[in-house]
Amino acid sequence: MKNTFKLLTLVAVALPIMTFASVDTDTDKPIRDEIIALRAEHKSLKAQVEAGEISREEAREIWATKMEAFRQKKEAFFDAKMEKLETRLNKVAENNPKYAGEIKARMEKIRKAVIKRRAEVKALQADIREKVKAGEMTWKEARETMKAKRKELRADVKAERGYWKDRKKEIIKEKVAENKAERKAFREDLKKAVQSGEITKEEAREKVQERREAFKEKSQERLEKIRENNPERADKIEARRQEKAEKRAQKRAERKARREARESADTDNDSEDDE
Repeated sequence: MKNTFKLLTLVAVALPIMTFASVDTDTDKPIRDEIIALRAEHKSLKAQVEAGEISREEAREIWATKMEAFRQKKEAFFDAKMEKLETRLNKVAENNPKYAGEIKARMEKIRKAVIKRRAEVKALQADIREKVKAGEMTWKEARETMKAKRKELRADVKAERGYWKDRKKEIIKEKVAENKAERKAFREDLKKAVQSGEITKEEAREKVQERREAFKEKSQERLEKIRENNPERADKIEARRQEKAEKRAQKRAERKARREARESADTDNDSEDDE
């Protein structure tokens, strides 16, 4: 009877855990909690069988019903998670047309990988069931096989997350460089316009301020969109922006003081020349 329950545990409890090799985030907590609850229920069924309260066949029937409900719940959970990821990446692509092709191609790769992974897990589950039943695989060997598969799946997930993390850093650097180049060109155009007499210095400063205010407004709109889905992240971004804004304000004040000092010195020199 002991070996029978080992097989029941292997087929009904341990194997589904492989499907969740990538479950390691707070968003997947409901599934982890469900697995823990199922383990407890399985122990209870085992105790009832050993106490003669129910037969092995009844225990298997009860467990099969629970597992089918769990599989359906699990599939629905990860389908919803996949849909949420796709929606988020589509928004990113929409906001970043330059990288839309790359993002959509990567999303398609993820979708195919998930389908392949599910098929592989189901095939492995069926194979291990048959081998354990036929006596071709021991309990220990089955556990080692599952452990190796979980390790493989976690490595795949870790690699995918690493790709997005590194790519995000690259994109941010590219955007920062583009923004710096654009600001530099804008200021150079204003400088030339002032030197040619097309606009005054005061008008140039007004244009710079208008550009700055437009950028702030656009940034705030993006922040509010982020806040709708992730308030905590939005608060962190806002705190960083405030810190940077204070530093920029300080630098602008210093530049203004130096500029006024130079203008004052030029005025004094002109006065001396007139004398």
